[in-house]
Amino acid sequence: MSSLNIKLIDHFQVLRKYKLSTIAITVNEKYIDNAALGSDVLDGYFVKPNYKNQKIALYSDYLEYFTKTLSGIPPTLIDFDTWDVAPFKEHGETLKPRFKDKDLTILWDWSHGKTYKDLDVHPMKINRVSKKFIKEILEKQVHTSQ
Repeated sequence: MSSLNIKLIDHFQVLRKYKLSTIAITVNEKYIDNAALGSDVLDGYFVKPNYKNQKIALYSDYLEYFTKTLSGIPPTLIDFDTWDVAPFKEHGETLKPRFKDKDLTILWDWSHGKTYKDLDVHPMKINRVSKKFIKEILEKQVHTSQ
């Protein structure tokens, strides 16, 4: 998780540079990485009040040392399970590009884990497409280096 935390803080710095905002939700403040707490990335946090009215939130600002009460907060339309665990990944899913050439689509799918049975092609077709692609790449490298 340490490398993931460092990357997350780097992304927060980029967001801050462009004056964008992010809201992160955690079970407790103690789960926030010390690197975020010790920097100016974390501006403040919301405190869950012990009121019966759950449409009130208390905001405490770290940088300017003030507290503000927010009320009239509408309920979220997002369904979520508070007992569920979010998956942590260092890299998101790679989006598949749209290729004009069917051979490149086959090669992309094969290189991302699909088998020739999944692709409904003969193994020799994948072999031919791979050789063709490698040949084109190598020839481009030769032409650009001369």
